Amino acid sequence: EEVLGVIDQLMDNEVPYLSFSGGEPMLHPQFFEMVERVCARGAQLKIETNGHYLTPENCARLRQLGVKAVQVSLDGASAATFGRMRVRGEFDRTVEGVRNLHAAGVPIEINFSPASFNIHEAAAIVDLACELGAASFYSGRTMFTGNAVKAWRHLVVTDEQYDQYFDVLRRKAEEYRGRMRVHFHEAGLLEELRYRLHNPAALLIVLPNGLVKLINALPFICGDFRRQTLPEIWANFRRAWQD
Repeated sequence: EEVLGVIDQLMDNEVPYLSFSGGEPMLHPQFFEMVERVCARGAQLKIETNGHYLTPENCARLRQLGVKAVQVSLDGASAATFGRMRVRGEFDRTVEGVRNLHAAGVPIEINFSPASFNIHEAAAIVDLACELGAASFYSGRTMFTGNAVKAWRHLVVTDEQYDQYFDVLRRKAEEYRGRMRVHFHEAGLLEELRYRLHNPAALLIVLPNGLVKLINALPFICGDFRRQTLPEIWANFRRAWQD
């Protein structure tokens, strides 16, 4: 009742774009009901998933409901590197899920998080994304947030490695121009935050308990959907960026 009520409130206020992420959003027992609720009201919806539940049947349903895109996390061009980043992940199952999306005609985005043990696969992962039928490839610096904090010493990439990585992505962006968009952000966490102070993203990050974060990288909370309406939370959000 709560999650569907929040979706209705977002739609009533003409929010144009939503993204379901996680965790793994496709595990939510009301997942397809939530998708239908958004798409039927005309908003664009992106699903961010690990790809494990992209069966042919689920992909066909996502296509039928009209999702804008499905973004799959593919943190390696091989099973060995993928398995180091996603310890409980299954590379072949994820790749099969992406192929199922392509067969169903669902727009595909591939997201890649670089780490010390997979950054050497930069060219290969972009090539794989195109081979799988992706419309877009996304990457950037892996941020010191979430689960990455616990494993940072295993993930940390040097500035020299990042320079080489972004050089590869620039070349790949040219190589695939007109066939697949290659997007990447070179800014680190501090640079991103300094930019956002002057150019706030009009983006509310809603946690599973209803709390709303100001920005993903920081713990600041600007609202609670269990106690406040969207207009109240939006007003808090706008004030918070001046605080």
